[in-house]
Amino acid sequence: MTTLFIPPVPPVQSKEAQPVSGPIGLVKALASFTRNPLESVTEDLLTKPVVEQKMFGATHLFVNDPAMIRHICKTNLDNYPLGYWRELMFKRMMPNGIISLNGDRWKSARKLMNPVFSPRALEGFATLMKYTCDRHVERLVEQEGQTVAMSTVFQELALDILLDSLIASEDMLDRAQLVKDSDDLAQAAGHLDVADALRMPDWVPRFRLRKQQALTARIAGAVRQVIDRRRAEGSEGGAEKHDFLSLLMATEDEREARFSDEEIVDNLLTIIGAGHETTARSLGWTAYLLSQTPDIMARLEEEIDAAPLDELPPHKWLSALPFAEAVIKESLRLFPPAPELSRTALEDDHIGDLTIKAGTEVHVTSWLIHRNRNLWENPDAFDPDRFLGERGKSIDRYQFLPFSTGPRVCIGGAFAMTEMVIALATLVRRVRLSYQAPDLPIPVVRITVRPSNDLPMKVALREEPRAPSLSEDIDLESVAA
Repeated sequence: MTTLFIPPVPPVQSKEAQPVSGPIGLVKALASFTRNPLESVTEDLLTKPVVEQKMFGATHLFVNDPAMIRHICKTNLDNYPLGYWRELMFKRMMPNGIISLNGDRWKSARKLMNPVFSPRALEGFATLMKYTCDRHVERLVEQEGQTVAMSTVFQELALDILLDSLIASEDMLDRAQLVKDSDDLAQAAGHLDVADALRMPDWVPRFRLRKQQALTARIAGAVRQVIDRRRAEGSEGGAEKHDFLSLLMATEDEREARFSDEEIVDNLLTIIGAGHETTARSLGWTAYLLSQTPDIMARLEEEIDAAPLDELPPHKWLSALPFAEAVIKESLRLFPPAPELSRTALEDDHIGDLTIKAGTEVHVTSWLIHRNRNLWENPDAFDPDRFLGERGKSIDRYQFLPFSTGPRVCIGGAFAMTEMVIALATLVRRVRLSYQAPDLPIPVVRITVRPSNDLPMKVALREEPRAPSLSEDIDLESVAA
């Protein structure tokens, strides 16, 4: 029997979660949250369906039961808008973006943005994804024998895919700077500030907020330049583009735009920031897990080599590679890119015998649910087979939440899964990566779940490398159309 690989994580505290009280308790709790929120995970959070905590002057309810999650995230969604900390964090970065909105504003924005992520649109985007992946893998091939920081490689890849798909052929953005600024912004915004934890007035200084605001302003300024040039091209009779930006800039008629300029900027920031960061982290964790499991790696290579990928359009690769999809899903389960889906109860609510008081912070935390001892067999182990066959069919839709769930499920979830399968298949066809650091990475939460190092990996060519199908003269705009 194959021994399953269990990736290291911060140790689970054996004691039950305790109320945070008194100056010393507050300092310890804030220090732990600032260092890494995963250090605060206790055994009861991984075993009980509901855990209540008193923390920072508020009641926090951690819900790990699929039926209760369904009620909160779907059945009675309107009673559970974004939680205090999550809303505060995103509103500071993109106040008019879809991720920051609630109620009717969110519903309207979601309806307008749905077409760009439709199955039909995804067909064109998949071709762009493969083209971009071919380019990046070719760079890796040129670094044969070298050790590279795969975290950075995947960040650059994911950003290029998004920009090629969503802002077609745009050359105004400094992509390397955008990667760095996005990473720095996640670091700054991902730390819990004392003043925010205690819900102090706005005039109380937030020590990290100035850096966060400066980074947000710089990224937003670069995006505004793209919008301004796109408007100028339109007024001068430039060629029509078919991409995400064009959708946001489209008008209902000649008099009224669908989105204001502020909304356009914030939604682009949302997709660029949230979209590329989550996908890049997931690809990084997947490559790391495969580097530690040669039997699973060999099985994945066998499936990818046998599949007729050269004859299939890229949007059909997902259905042709079930084990690759299972590998990615298992990576998403162990290291969910967005591990915290917090809500705030507007009114008193009842779920069976459970009463949720108005004002309660309700946490649907995928990190906890994905590792729940009562929901998963060997929950801490890397086991892609759990997503195949009868085992896969038995997984409740509300116990696997990598892209959230219910009406507020991530609008780009299908885009991300297609992107990750194409990227993984393109990579595995050409190279094999081996992890080089003396210590295995530990997951750290900074909005997303990121590794504690940059995933240094040595690049080796496959024994029978396939020639890349890179097309240098691909028309990005016509494909996106």
